Amino acid sequence: MKARKASLFLLCLFVATIAMPNTSQARMLEDWEIGISKFTPQEQKERFRAEYLHYKKEADSLYMGEWYNVRTGTPLSITPEYWGIQQYTYRATRLDRDNSNKRTILMELEGRKLTLYFDLSKPNEFTTYNPAYKITAHYKRKQ
Repeated sequence: MKARKASLFLLCLFVATIAMPNTSQARMLEDWEIGISKFTPQEQKERFRAEYLHYKKEADSLYMGEWYNVRTGTPLSITPEYWGIQQYTYRATRLDRDNSNKRTILMELEGRKLTLYFDLSKPNEFTTYNPAYKITAHYKRKQ
């Protein structure tokens, strides 16, 4: 009887695991990575998480899609999970105090830092800077 219950439980667990939708996307930062510790008050934790998600969604809306490198003509496809063929992690967005249309987006491509520069008045182009290789690239959206 116990073996039957155990096997039924394992079968249900297996079916539930398979039935879960696959919602893979870029890695989200852990609480400690966005400044939340176990001593942070609950309201502040919620505010930090909400701010992070707000700016992540804004950044996603800016760079998702099909692009090409202006200098080389190389295509670049950015999806919720991959930047080209590399997995990425959104880190933060910095706002320009002098120009509210400018955004500096900090991210990582498989552990390597990458900085994106967006001007909201020009939504079909952006510039990237890779500090490890000191490479700057300019991208335009495919029409």
